[in-house]
Amino acid sequence: MEALINKILKEINLAEYCTKHYGAKFINNKSLCIFHKEDKPSLHYYRDTNTVYCFAGCYHGIINKVKTPRPGETEVSMNLNIFNVVGLKEGLSCSGQEFLKIVEIICKNEGIPFNLTKRAIDPKIQKILDYKTNLAKSYIENLKSKENEHHMVHTYLRNDRGLTPQTIADFFLGLTSPNESKYGRAYMSNRLAIPILSDNGSSVIAISGRHLVGSDNGPKYKHDESDEVWKRGEVVYGYSHAAKYAKQKDHIYIVEGFFDMISMYQAGIKNVVATMSNRITEKQIEKIKTLTNNVTFILDQDEAGVDVFTSTLELSLRKGLNVKVIESLGFKGKDMNDLCISMKWNEEDIKQFLLRNTKDAVQSLLSKIYDRYDERVMTAKYETLRFSNTVLDLIQDPLKKSIYEDYSRKRLNL
Repeated sequence: MEALINKILKEINLAEYCTKHYGAKFINNKSLCIFHKEDKPSLHYYRDTNTVYCFAGCYHGIINKVKTPRPGETEVSMNLNIFNVVGLKEGLSCSGQEFLKIVEIICKNEGIPFNLTKRAIDPKIQKILDYKTNLAKSYIENLKSKENEHHMVHTYLRNDRGLTPQTIADFFLGLTSPNESKYGRAYMSNRLAIPILSDNGSSVIAISGRHLVGSDNGPKYKHDESDEVWKRGEVVYGYSHAAKYAKQKDHIYIVEGFFDMISMYQAGIKNVVATMSNRITEKQIEKIKTLTNNVTFILDQDEAGVDVFTSTLELSLRKGLNVKVIESLGFKGKDMNDLCISMKWNEEDIKQFLLRNTKDAVQSLLSKIYDRYDERVMTAKYETLRFSNTVLDLIQDPLKKSIYEDYSRKRLNL
């Protein structure tokens, strides 16, 4: 599917398509709009992005009626791409099966073979995916229910984490029931539900539960156990959300926690994924390499986060990644969620902060190694000088003592 879409975007000029099939007439990249009647051209074409935009805003109402696609599918935006144009003109939605119809129409109009074949899914696998997806949907509805409209999870998400209702919806956050034993998941009772999506965003492969007041006294986060569709060390959180942005920018930020990733995404920095651990695995790196080889790690501001970076860097370099690192967010013990809140979610300010604090990872690590070397050398010099002074103090002749002291200073490069 992705290869077919890339072929369409590469081979079809949107202005020419609108002219050929919908009567647009672009002069100096401007045309009378194909969505409404007008006397002066409002429809603009941008060659660098292959998009059109009507400055009269004629189709705002239409766009609002088009369903928002799931993560990983072509999204509806104000800068319409060719799929949106065809969808709006043909009365179709850029989501689900109707999106496939749009692709088929474009291929038919432009003579591109539409030979999309669906990969068969093992019924057992599909059953697991359906079960987890439906479970996540029930948690979303539980969070929205009248019964839970004053639940502490709303305060946690909106006040403590600073998330907007749209972000909460975009990441399908929910609330588990007070008693999950009916699903054989008692360990998930009364927790904030964080669904983890498949790479294309079409299904839920696992659910992580975050501890709330009233939850059991277990760890802060609990994850579904490994099964046929989910193995924690083989998945990066947010892949389906970040994929197209990482490919566009040929770069991705790698953070540790769920809310670090979600916060950066809400702030407009969407080329970001989370490892869900303070270590990265080979499987996770292989997945990231499907998007880009250029990565920037944003370390957690604790000793564990910094110390473990040595092994992370070694593995990343061995796998051929170009690695940069942001070592400090300016205040110890804080994370990207705190940074986004402190900067009031201002995308440009956050981007500039990250840019200023980004370092070459190898140089950063070498600097730490040499700093430790310098520290050991200074300690050795101090111990040597302390011992030599005990010897020099025994010398009674001031002239000889001065000569020996001068020798000692030169010998120790002091």
